[in-house]
Amino acid sequence: SLSFPLGSSSRPTRVSNTLTADKKGSHSLQSGTNGPVMGRDDLFYSVNAGYESLGGKTFSGNLNGTTPAAQLGAGYAQGDTFKSVNGTASGSIVAHAGGVNFGQTVGESFTLVEVPGTRGVPVGNNAGVTTGANGYAIVPNAQPYRANWINLDSSQLGADIEIDNTTQQIIPRRGSVTVARFNVK
Repeated sequence: SLSFPLGSSSRPTRVSNTLTADKKGSHSLQSGTNGPVMGRDDLFYSVNAGYESLGGKTFSGNLNGTTPAAQLGAGYAQGDTFKSVNGTASGSIVAHAGGVNFGQTVGESFTLVEVPGTRGVPVGNNAGVTTGANGYAIVPNAQPYRANWINLDSSQLGADIEIDNTTQQIIPRRGSVTVARFNVK
């Protein structure tokens, strides 16, 4: 088995090859590559091809992405005796005093970020999470009883919007929904 990265970025494309053989003469070769699509942090692909002396040729490809409202995936696989297509979608719907928001699949504890009247503000360190039309965003996971930092990426805001402090620390309880409110001018 051999696996190595292509490039030196923090999430490089990886290539892997595996060759197996046994004493009875059967053998298989699997080769594949996976990584981010065009360097993005929210869209990943994988492509694999193989040959097994007992099972024939196989091919599969998958695409997985993260949006502010869900995780989405699509895949295709084919072999000498089968073909399959699959799709996945997972997410959450959170109703709260400020409205209803769609988000990525939430964990046991999660955070509701409030940036009043400001749509499309990216929440740092959370791929694809941005504030919706009502100014709220869902950060899908928070570690209970620990300091969690909520960071807003203000680099994409217009000159007419000012956020007092783009970083907040929250310490949620287990199973809680914590609200992080940011002041906007």
